[in-house]
Amino acid sequence: MDRESIMALLYEYKLQDYGAPFKGCSMEEIASLERGFARPLPLTYRAYLSAAGHESGKLFRGTDASFSVLEELQPEARELLRENGDLFTLPETAFVFAMHQGWVIYYFELDKGDDPPVLCWSEGSGAAAETISPSYSAYLMDEIKRHAR
Repeated sequence: MDRESIMALLYEYKLQDYGAPFKGCSMEEIASLERGFARPLPLTYRAYLSAAGHESGKLFRGTDASFSVLEELQPEARELLRENGDLFTLPETAFVFAMHQGWVIYYFELDKGDDPPVLCWSEGSGAAAETISPSYSAYLMDEIKRHAR
């Protein structure tokens, strides 16, 4: 899934928020984020960021997933896990790309290829994260359809 196909889906499913345009990240912003993690981001996630990383309309409403919070999500997720007794710890290669309402963590591992599986851990789920999608692109498609309702 590339930037153009993501943009087409966002418009096809009418996810604009009151007609406001989607706003993607610049290549420099994405590169800066990658430098901060000392690893490249998966290509499918880079495509999403370049399409709608700053402003994604109705997509991810109620979920912290915009570019402006990505660096904060990493320590916030680890703090949430500590508050829950450290039953589960994020892998060293985890990249938290979203948190929902402060109690659900969505992440993928940076060493799992260009379209990695998406995992989820939620408060009260104990010592394991669940694979909720076989790839980021499948996850994104599911979320686009879900938010279009």
